[in-house]
Amino acid sequence: MINFAMALDRRDHVRRDLQHLEEVLRLHEDPEVTVWVDIEAPSEADLEALRAAFGFHALTLEDCLHAHQRPKLEYYEGHVFWVLYEFVEQEGDWLSREVMLFLGPRFVVSVHPQPVDCVTLAAERWRAVAALEGEEAAYLAYLIVDAAVDTYFPRTEALGDRLEEVEADIVTGQTSAVMPVMMKLKRETLGTRRLVTPLRDIFLSLMRGPGSQFGSKSYTYFQDILDHLLRVNDALDIQRDVLASAVDLYMSAIANRTNETMKKLTVLSTILMTSALIAGIYGMNFRHMPELHWTYGYYGALGLMMSAALVLVGLFRWRGYI
Repeated sequence: MINFAMALDRRDHVRRDLQHLEEVLRLHEDPEVTVWVDIEAPSEADLEALRAAFGFHALTLEDCLHAHQRPKLEYYEGHVFWVLYEFVEQEGDWLSREVMLFLGPRFVVSVHPQPVDCVTLAAERWRAVAALEGEEAAYLAYLIVDAAVDTYFPRTEALGDRLEEVEADIVTGQTSAVMPVMMKLKRETLGTRRLVTPLRDIFLSLMRGPGSQFGSKSYTYFQDILDHLLRVNDALDIQRDVLASAVDLYMSAIANRTNETMKKLTVLSTILMTSALIAGIYGMNFRHMPELHWTYGYYGALGLMMSAALVLVGLFRWRGYI
């Protein structure tokens, strides 16, 4: 359904809220007017109306109907089709929400399967700031994309904070529940990179020329978005490397704990084996063993076991084994 529609008249710079698609079509024919239509949870009827009104390609409308597309920028006759995502935090979890944009010389159509904050924020900014003369649609697209990219920073910072907590737990020896957390962090980091890196590549391609493909005036604004995406992507690359190092650190910590346990068990086994050796010798029951008929033989054997154990403990402590 149509969430809202607005029109910007270049002659008087007045933004008007539109109520019906017929108004959009009428104003879209005016070369001095830029229109913005926002559609939430589109139906097949909504997409058919867009096709009839703006001549959108059937493949782009199919992508709008079947969400979860890869971030991309596709060029068609008279417009471009853009897919990107924003991040939203809900009850401690971060969710990605898809936004699809149709951008033409004098129109922007935003489509999303669920409510998105970037469209709401872009609408507030578009009403409050002046548009670029002759590139109103491109500037509006910048406002939407910029609002979505701004959500990447808190998302990246949240991943970094959790990664620091995991590292602290590993260093302090609290490794009992670290591995599931690290595996979850790895999935979330890779999932975030899958949404950020393609968008970065899009802007790298977009900014190759002396001016952006959407207009020379909007070049600086889109270049600022590219700078944000490069910073976010660099942070994600660093976090991926740190996470790999944390996994190695975790495995080393587990191996060290295992080695310490085996060392203690070896020391204990050696002490017990010495006592077992003494007990085994005096348990052979040969007829001619003088100590068997000694009145204090039992206590002597126990004392010998205790003395041997103390000597071994001192030796192991001196060698640094315990």
